[in-house]
Amino acid sequence: MAARAATYALVGNIIVGMIDAGIYGDAEFSKVVNGHYFLNQHGHYVEVSSTHYRFARIHDPTIIPSFLALGIIAGLIEKRKRKRRA
Repeated sequence: MAARAATYALVGNIIVGMIDAGIYGDAEFSKVVNGHYFLNQHGHYVEVSSTHYRFARIHDPTIIPSFLALGIIAGLIEKRKRKRRA
């Protein structure tokens, strides 16, 4: 049951991150100029609110580890299923 909840949380994290990066850009090459917050979107900057900027700065680095964790959980679930069949 915990693995299922973790899987849903990781999938949700990935989906939110992909939607956010697709609409507003990512925080990897972001910048702040005179109190205005910008996220990089395909080579140009998009101005966002300070709240969204902080969200992106915190959330974006969690996307790749989420993919890795999801892969590990999927592998463990598959291993458990194979043991039950044997």
